[in-house]
Amino acid sequence: MYHSIQEFLMEWKLNKDATSKVMAALTDESLAQKVSDDDRTLGRIAWHIATAIPEMMEHIGLVINSVKKDAPVPKTANEISLAYTAAASELADIIAKNWTDENLHIVD
Repeated sequence: MYHSIQEFLMEWKLNKDATSKVMAALTDESLAQKVSDDDRTLGRIAWHIATAIPEMMEHIGLVINSVKKDAPVPKTANEISLAYTAAASELADIIAKNWTDENLHIVD
């Protein structure tokens, strides 16, 4: 559990930066690679990570506009990487501007 918005934002930045490095390592050719015969492709996994941000935030009333949760998988690795970075950055901005530490203690 986070005790302050600043604490969350610091950890979110670390995770965003690490995930961005993984996204940047993808190539257009690697997007079609499956992890195993029964699993998604790397492109589908990467896109799932990007679209999970708006999908999950919708459940708590935050709207992420840079990426739509049901958008089709882009054709290029760069598009996926840019979309992830945009969604992750937008989330941090929304939280920094609109939430206070007290929001972290709200229980539904």
